[in-house]
Amino acid sequence: MKEIIKPQGFIEIVVEDISTGKIVHKSEHNTVLDNGKAILARSLAGAPYINDPYDFFISTMVFGTGGEDGSIPRTVEAGRSSLFNQTLEISVDRGWTTDYPTRARFTGTVSTSSANGTTLNEAALKTSAGDLFSMVTFSGLSKTSSLQFTLNWTIVFA
Repeated sequence: MKEIIKPQGFIEIVVEDISTGKIVHKSEHNTVLDNGKAILARSLAGAPYINDPYDFFISTMVFGTGGEDGSIPRTVEAGRSSLFNQTLEISVDRGWTTDYPTRARFTGTVSTSSANGTTLNEAALKTSAGDLFSMVTFSGLSKTSSLQFTLNWTIVFA
């Protein structure tokens, strides 16, 4: 069966050095996981295939330090159900607009007081039920107390 609508995602990572004001932008594509696609199908099918109360919405972003093999980002297989090495979980702001009705956007910020001394190199969107929806690996970002990371994660139905 050919997929007609394929969910895709891309991430903009904004690294801001609070001490200097320098801002660096980085973009990555993600993998919408098999579980994420199943969540979408179950949501469309409705009861009895969905949880009550409804908990398939994205509620958090998770980060980890296991997304690289040496200095090369690991490949994310669509069947994954967890990060390689999760170290942090943060809440997200969710957004949708009629200007872009086939997109949903999630924003999470790793503050200057979080994850210091780690090298973050993987992230995922997580539902309120605790399931990963999509995941990305990237070249490591060394976190210090002068750096704030903001991830703008967009899922597009194309």
